[in-house]
Amino acid sequence: NHPMVIRVALALGVLTGQMTEGHGATNGDISSLSEADLVDQLLKMVSSIQAQRHDSSILAGNSDVINQYSPPMGRNDVRKAVEKYYNSLYDYHDIDSEENITLTLGATEALACAFRSLAKPGNKIVIFEPFHEAYPSQCQIFYLRPEYVTLRPSQRHDGDTNNNDDDHDSELTWEFDRDELERAIAGANAIVVNTPH
Repeated sequence: NHPMVIRVALALGVLTGQMTEGHGATNGDISSLSEADLVDQLLKMVSSIQAQRHDSSILAGNSDVINQYSPPMGRNDVRKAVEKYYNSLYDYHDIDSEENITLTLGATEALACAFRSLAKPGNKIVIFEPFHEAYPSQCQIFYLRPEYVTLRPSQRHDGDTNNNDDDHDSELTWEFDRDELERAIAGANAIVVNTPH
C-alpha cells in the first residue's frame, strides 16, 4: 500500500472510531482513490465532524472552554477574578485585567515574563543574594546582566541602648550594604526582591 493510503486510513479510523482496513467512511476501497481524492475525502469528513460537534454544542447550550488550550496570558474569566480580588484587597481600581494581569504556571514562568517585559538584552537586573538558582539562568536566557547585592545575617538589638546580648532582646535579620545597593541599581531596569530574605 501507498504511504498516503495508510495515513488516510489511519486518520479515517481515528475520526470514525472504526478500523478501515482499506475501506473507510467513503463506503468504498480507499486504495483505489487518488491522493487528491483521499485528501478531499478526509477534509470533508473533518468538516462534517466539526459541524456536528458545533451544532450539538450550540443545542446543548454549552461551549467547551475547559478542554482547550488557554490563551498565553491566562483565561479572561480567571484574570477578571484576580482583578476583582486585588481591587477588594488593596483598593486598586485602575487594574485592567486585559492589559495588566498575566497568569503563569509558576514562579519561573512569571519571572521570565517579567524579565522579558522589563528589560532588553544587555540591560542590568539587580538580584539580592542569597537567591533562587533560576534568577541568574533567566538572566542568561534573555541576555541580561545580573548585578548582585549580598544580604548578610545580622543580630539586631531592639529596645536595648546598652547592647547587652540577652537572647530575648535580639533577633536574627538580613541586612545589605546601602552603598553596594546604590552602585548596583545605577542604570538597572529591575530589582528582584526575594522573600523570605
